[in-house]
Amino acid sequence: MYRVLCLAGLAAVSLLLASCVERKISAADQLEAGFAQLRSTARSVVTDPARLDTYLEHSHSLESVLRSFERDATGFVQQLRSAFTDYDTEQDRLRNLTAEFRDRQRRAQHRFVELHLAMARTVTPEEWQSLSKQEQAILAALFDSTTEALR
Repeated sequence: MYRVLCLAGLAAVSLLLASCVERKISAADQLEAGFAQLRSTARSVVTDPARLDTYLEHSHSLESVLRSFERDATGFVQQLRSAFTDYDTEQDRLRNLTAEFRDRQRRAQHRFVELHLAMARTVTPEEWQSLSKQEQAILAALFDSTTEALR
């Protein structure tokens, strides 16, 4: 009887572990974790409290811009899908959708560059070495998240 309970327990633990291993972390969760890690890294490497506060303000603005970028890209994909499935979609509708999206993305990209440069100017080159790696991870997660919308 004891052996049966042990085997049943091992089987249950094995199934639980298997479900955890197979569970893929979503790109949105990776993006969230990336921003949390960026702020954590900033708190550990930026030694001046005033510069840290400024950096964190810029990072929150960057997060807002990138999340808006992500929502806009996802919304654009949904609008395109709707337009492509509608047999009566006019060429002007598609042109307008893409032109409006391109304009919004240009504004977001401009703001992203401004914030990126402001963040880099706020910290020392040594501090930036650690922080830039976190920013790159965030951008990779953003790319993954926006490409998930295409699936």
